[in-house]
Amino acid sequence: MTAVVFQGTRRVSVRGVSRIGLVILSLLLGVALWQLCAMAYGPLLFASPEETALAAVELASNGTLQQAALVSLSRIGIGWALGLVVGAPIGILMGRIKLLRLMLDPFIEFFRFIPPIAFVTLAIVWFGIGETSKIVLIFYTGVFIVTLNTIAGVASIPDSRLRAAESLGANRWQVLTRIVLPSTVPHLVTGARLSLANC
Repeated sequence: MTAVVFQGTRRVSVRGVSRIGLVILSLLLGVALWQLCAMAYGPLLFASPEETALAAVELASNGTLQQAALVSLSRIGIGWALGLVVGAPIGILMGRIKLLRLMLDPFIEFFRFIPPIAFVTLAIVWFGIGETSKIVLIFYTGVFIVTLNTIAGVASIPDSRLRAAESLGANRWQVLTRIVLPSTVPHLVTGARLSLANC
């Protein structure tokens, strides 16, 4: 029994080490390819890994890198949070109300395929060159992903579960809070993760 457990633990540890080794090998190959491209095209077109690392150290030493990263993270966080706050309720309502889904679905299917970069000029004209236009574009990037995943979560709930709750005397609010929302959480989390990546 002990030998079997030891053997299983050893197999897991070897598998973990080999996976880490593959990741390190992949990173080294990527850096090598980067270096070859830098040597082929020169520093004006392709900075080398060494030059990039020195520039990063310089920017970090004077605080520019940290400040820029914090500003970008704050924009992403606000835009992503707004996408969740707006996209999740709309997705739940569209999943539950067929008429609303039929009315809003053409607009969502049209706008979600237009890249945010296409709205950069309009965002600057409408909201100015400050933070608002950037946050709006990030919000636009993520809100449709959250909405569509939430709709899919609501649509995946079996009708038998909803009918069973109603036959046991649950009102609409109880069905929403005790059946719909818990069943939609996995899809909502998936939508939030994908939305964050896009943002």
